[in-house]
Amino acid sequence: MSKAHLLIVDDERDILELVTITCTRIGVTSRGAQTLAEALRLLGEERFDLCLTDMRLPDGDGIDLVRTIVEQHPTTPVAVLTAYGSMETAVAAMKAGAFDFVSKPIDLKDLRELIGSALRLIGTSTATASDATAGELVGTSQAMRETRAMITKLARSQAPIYISGESGTGKELAARLIHRQGPRQDQPFVPVNCGAIPAELIESELFGHRKGSFTGAVSDKIGLFQAAQHGTLFLDEIADLPLAMQVKLLRAIQEKRVRPVGSEHEIAVDVRIISASHCDLEAEVESGRFRQDLFYRINVIELVMPPLRERPEDIPLLAEQILTQLAAATAAPTPHLSDAALEALSGLPFPGNVRELQNILERATALADEMQRLDVNDLHLPAVQARRKRGAVRPEPETGARPLEDRLDEIERKAILEALDSTRWNRTAAAKRLGMSPRSLRYRLTKLGLSLAYPRPNPSRRRPDSQTMSSRRLDQPERTADMTTSAHGDAFLHWFRHCTPYIHAHRGRTFVIAFGGEVLDDARLPEIVHDIALLHGLGIRLVMVHGARPQIERRLAERGAALRYVKGLRVTDDAALACVKEAAGAARVEIEALLSLGLANSPMAGVRIPVASGNFVFARPIGVLEGVDYRHTGTVRRIDRESLNQRLEDGAVALMPPIGYSLTGEVFNLTAADVARAAAVTLNADKLIFLVEGAGLTEPEPAPNPAPARSGDRVRSHLLGAQVPELLAARPDLSEDLALALRAAAEACEHGVARVHIVGRSDPSALLRELFTRDGAGTLITGEPCERLRTAQSGDIPGIKALLEPMERAGILVPRSAEELELVIDRFQVTELDGTIIACAALQGYPQAAIGELACVAVHPAYRAQGRGDRLLAHMEHCARAQGLSRLFVLTTQTAHWFRERGFLPGTVQDLPDERQRQYNSARNSQVYVKALRETD
Repeated sequence: MSKAHLLIVDDERDILELVTITCTRIGVTSRGAQTLAEALRLLGEERFDLCLTDMRLPDGDGIDLVRTIVEQHPTTPVAVLTAYGSMETAVAAMKAGAFDFVSKPIDLKDLRELIGSALRLIGTSTATASDATAGELVGTSQAMRETRAMITKLARSQAPIYISGESGTGKELAARLIHRQGPRQDQPFVPVNCGAIPAELIESELFGHRKGSFTGAVSDKIGLFQAAQHGTLFLDEIADLPLAMQVKLLRAIQEKRVRPVGSEHEIAVDVRIISASHCDLEAEVESGRFRQDLFYRINVIELVMPPLRERPEDIPLLAEQILTQLAAATAAPTPHLSDAALEALSGLPFPGNVRELQNILERATALADEMQRLDVNDLHLPAVQARRKRGAVRPEPETGARPLEDRLDEIERKAILEALDSTRWNRTAAAKRLGMSPRSLRYRLTKLGLSLAYPRPNPSRRRPDSQTMSSRRLDQPERTADMTTSAHGDAFLHWFRHCTPYIHAHRGRTFVIAFGGEVLDDARLPEIVHDIALLHGLGIRLVMVHGARPQIERRLAERGAALRYVKGLRVTDDAALACVKEAAGAARVEIEALLSLGLANSPMAGVRIPVASGNFVFARPIGVLEGVDYRHTGTVRRIDRESLNQRLEDGAVALMPPIGYSLTGEVFNLTAADVARAAAVTLNADKLIFLVEGAGLTEPEPAPNPAPARSGDRVRSHLLGAQVPELLAARPDLSEDLALALRAAAEACEHGVARVHIVGRSDPSALLRELFTRDGAGTLITGEPCERLRTAQSGDIPGIKALLEPMERAGILVPRSAEELELVIDRFQVTELDGTIIACAALQGYPQAAIGELACVAVHPAYRAQGRGDRLLAHMEHCARAQGLSRLFVLTTQTAHWFRERGFLPGTVQDLPDERQRQYNSARNSQVYVKALRETD
């Protein structure tokens, strides 16, 4: 390690000094850079064995540096430092090619381990690694070459990997190769088949147990996580894990700590997670059988193992290797396959993949009469055996004979259709019945030319009889008209169906909801509790933070005590503290009572919500500020994260009053906003929600022209955390609770909370609309813009098609299939809002003519007339200039005026580049419009 050379990129001098000192102590030389430009200069001048870079630099993004190093210095491992502790940030860095990440504040032990792991990669030969992979993953097909290259690349990273593929494709072999070529190669590789362990023992197997923790636990036992310490844990068939165990696995992966069964303490673990499944995990997530949050944790990078039928050219090499291994096991000479046998094998669909091929060859070597040469009859293929059983030993006449492939297809088509009919064309259920993965079923449906659509029911099918109808609830008479035929029903169905993605996205996430004491006096308090019960029922981890200001003030007034506020903070003397305790206790009892309500015919019917409250908040006194002694008024010192997380993991709703405790046993009065902010930051909550009085954060509604000077107020939809101070300075009219919520929101965003919502209570539906609709009903506050323009990816194709299909049906655009879009997806730029594609455009450059074609310009109808089309066009012009193009052209049949209004001038077909002139469809008679681009933005 004495020769190792490290590059540290961070704009904080303290971090540079800390890492430099740490490197010196372990014999590593280092250079520091505070900007992206300086780092790129050093990379061009010196050779580095490792790079550590911050995510946010003054002149760029750390991920950009990661990509540059991966492309230009592929032998240099790069890790990222992040001050935000965001798993999403770490995932993005690892997908870009980062080796690992470490969070700020930096733990020196973690830093030393990271440097050590990275430097163990020094000297690893990519060629040698590829050769080693080729020795075990046999095949010369393009699919196998790409798989081997991917394995070599993944071995240098520490990102969690999900290996997908059908049974028998070699998923465990790939996992072993990734481990063997990585920096953990000298540490254990521990494989575990999640489906082979009984559900009641899986927790003990993974995390271990303590003696006496359950019947049969006669001694302490370490779990598989501990057995794989510093190595790799391979979770095969992870889709078979019970849902309850998925929650605990998610926590272990995220926190890097496990708690043995029967133990009160957690144990730190350092393992790399590689998981695999033959199931389609995305389909399992959609069906609710696999947690979405766990899927995203294990699927940072996906490695797809190709099925054998997609690489038939590899069958001879595979067969040769398998026969050599079988012969070596019996000390017999290696047999060889005849040309006819190889041809027969190449025509098989191989649903069992390499494992099935091995089974066929092992049976053949055991039953063959001639060991030196194996012919078709020696393989005992299923089709041949079937004919023998039917007595069809004579060759069929040549006339009217059908190839074996056609007959097998017919049998396969019949079996698939029977399975689909029996499951009402539920492809996932049909695949399970057929013993294959949904992905394999989709492949076979396409191969056999079967439609994926569910056939319409026969209109002659009779209605349910009276016996069926009698099974309805007696207290719910049959409606004379279906609800879905009414306008109200259509609106409900539209909302319910479109909120489904949010239901899946929110499950397992942590929300902190804060509201003032005014809510406790509101007659609509039960409605708010009903909404919270609904969120809890959808699997959301909830923390409720309540205020008590009105209740405290009433108690003080009843006792004739003085109220004193300085800059919005109450001076809490002894009398006020007594009122704070009483009000907080009464509020807790009232909220717990409402959460315990379970009367029939009420929204809370059948609900069981445990409530957890306690000394989660540690506080300290504010002290004396500008000569004012605030006495028992305090501020949050820290949150007991472990205890709070444990209550949430147990399924409880955590209830937190505006009270904190000190290590000396004192009690302090806090603001609900301060408690909520601290809880959200400590828990790394996915959302922090403030329920405020009135309509929330509003701004003047722009009036039409001509119109009165003011047409009303509207809720501001989005705000950046950095904009809050400026807003507060410009809006002294804001209420005190709204101003406190905004300040807390800005601080939460600064400390890594991704989304903060300000929701007004005047609209009783606002909370649910904010959480389960795209446009929301409140103000979203984020650290970074939530709407962004970016290059499209394959996963955006469904969103792009949804934008283009209405225009294709109207004849505005030429229809394009998903396959055609995938071939040109890198030409598309998209506007993404909250995970939804709301606009797109494509650019095809013709560099020799210095001109580009702008195509597929589309904006979602709900987001038009808001300037997004103009922003998208400006962005496409910028992309064109970046490619060295000086002009743009469009071909249009119905949208000419939109382009003319934006500077495009009429042109002719002769203005198109030669290649595009040859492709011009004269039958469509599209008009040509051309725009000259300015030299600068």
